[in-house]
Amino acid sequence: MNKRKGHLRNSEWVSTLDDRLAVRWADFVACENRLKAEVPFLLSVLRQYENPRILDAAMGTGCETIWLARNNYEVVGNEIGSHLTNLAHEKAGDAGVKLHTTNCEWQRISSEFGSRSFQIVLLL
Repeated sequence: MNKRKGHLRNSEWVSTLDDRLAVRWADFVACENRLKAEVPFLLSVLRQYENPRILDAAMGTGCETIWLARNNYEVVGNEIGSHLTNLAHEKAGDAGVKLHTTNCEWQRISSEFGSRSFQIVLLL
């Protein structure tokens, strides 16, 4: 644990994320219902850019990342939890898409990607 009482560093938090939580995450997120609400918003943002490069900074199990990939957007999914990333890749395979993913902590996103830029960064 971090020196500050009660605070976990990201690496410590990630190690507490286990398969049981990752598998139940999809129930919590309810991807189909979530997309019904989010797609109109996403489309309104996406229309503002020609072929945008998108970073889904906290992809979870890949709900939006998979939707974007299925709709031919260039998207990189980022998730620090390997169990969630594995589930996202599994769900993407079921959907017939290949995901491009990273697993950097959000505080290091700018150093991770360096000069590569994104027109859109999602944190949903």
